[in-house]
Amino acid sequence: MARTRPDPNATRLLPGFVSNAEAVRRSGRGRSSPAMSSRAGRVATRAETRLQMIASDDIGRFCAAALSDQNRWNRAEVNLAGDDNARSRRSTPSEATGRSITYQPIPLETVRQNNEDLGLMFAWFETTGFAVDIAGLNPRWGVSPWNLGKWLKRRGSTGTTS
Repeated sequence: MARTRPDPNATRLLPGFVSNAEAVRRSGRGRSSPAMSSRAGRVATRAETRLQMIASDDIGRFCAAALSDQNRWNRAEVNLAGDDNARSRRSTPSEATGRSITYQPIPLETVRQNNEDLGLMFAWFETTGFAVDIAGLNPRWGVSPWNLGKWLKRRGSTGTTS
């Protein structure tokens, strides 16, 4: 089947990595995937790898902004991310939750053995990854995305926004 081109008149919001960060918040009580484990803050990337993430709440806020000001957003193509967390994912979960969560990389080969598509995705994060201008989002579009620490603090122990 031929791939169609995006409508040139459409607004396109392109999120970075959208994780089930709920599993990180639960710190061990959530389900694990072959690429992420909430028990020990495990992710299938090296500690220094940039992993630009976006909270699903932020995607909703960007969509609402686009719908409420259609002239400003008309034909825009906006890459979305809220945290470039190579440094923050090592310490932020523990700081925000008050629990000890140690970052530990999951070997890519382990991920590939369990899920080839996830293995390809995390290999892409290691070699290429996203390049979202996070600092430029609020000045240009009026939406300030949450970083991982703010997301964890706002979600709190109940899993709901405050």
